[in-house]
Amino acid sequence: MVLDEGEGILPGDLEQIFDKFYRAKRAGQMRAGMGLGLTISRGFIEAMHGTITAANRTDCSGAAFSIRLPISPRDIRDAHVSMMRMHFYNSIEGRISSISDVEHGARWRAEARRVGRH
Repeated sequence: MVLDEGEGILPGDLEQIFDKFYRAKRAGQMRAGMGLGLTISRGFIEAMHGTITAANRTDCSGAAFSIRLPISPRDIRDAHVSMMRMHFYNSIEGRISSISDVEHGARWRAEARRVGRH
């Protein structure tokens, strides 16, 4: 979620805010810019099979942009294992620094014992 505390988005602009070259008007004034930033953002996000939506904040003035990107169970596992490896070994000395993996903890603890003996 990306939040700002600006003037928000007029209801009539919410449907068009991601259109190419669209620039919102406020009190008869044209906003600065080319009207491409949100279009480009949407293109990148949709290329990754995600979505981006815009709304107005309910807690104060401003806009709220929600970005959702899909992630597969394999992506989650791979990220989890990578994070575990980063925490597992101290990158300078090669010593065990922490074990935070729940799913693969036994395997990593066994490896830690093996490495600790050498």
